Amino acid sequence: MVKIFQAVKNIGRFLATCKIFVGKLSSSVTAPALIFFPLTISRFNCGFAGLMTFKITDKKSDIFNSDVVLTQLCEKVEGYGLHNILSGKITAKEYLHGQQTLISMEEIVSELKEENRQEILFFQAERTKKLENILRKMNLFLEGEEKILEDNAASLTSADLEIINSRIILFKDILWSLGKDILDNFAKIIDLAGAQKTESINRPAFKKYRQLNL
Repeated sequence: MVKIFQAVKNIGRFLATCKIFVGKLSSSVTAPALIFFPLTISRFNCGFAGLMTFKITDKKSDIFNSDVVLTQLCEKVEGYGLHNILSGKITAKEYLHGQQTLISMEEIVSELKEENRQEILFFQAERTKKLENILRKMNLFLEGEEKILEDNAASLTSADLEIINSRIILFKDILWSLGKDILDNFAKIIDLAGAQKTESINRPAFKKYRQLNL
């Protein structure tokens, strides 16, 4: 019953704010929108798709701050390293600013894998450069953590070691995904396009070469 109520509430909110169009391209209107007899390029829709379409969000919006939040979380993680556990300032449960911080980072990296997010980052070199810098910094931090752990494992309890090792593995996975699944693929897309720099590729071409790379 609660789910039905929430669904009705969401529909009501959408209808209260949406704009109504007739015979328009979905890409030519801003969300939220309800389009009757929508136009499509090189395609003829029949049935319900030919009568009506909904545009809930503008997927190409450049307004998102996932990369900024990720950078902030990385800075928090760096402040909760092994030296703080060994000095008694924090417990093992607080290592790398806690499990929830790493889960949040993992979710953000998953968001950054989405095509619209990658498209924005690809064409905003400054944002991409910041992510590359934070990735490099975090990999160095992680190398240091592994060295500290190797030198001091005997002074830690088995329970603490289990927590620390599981956090390190998760953090490694996050950094690997950011580097290999997102940032490294930008260079591969440029190579596939036979271009020398990002500016030589337009947005439709980016999508095509991104799919080829995948």
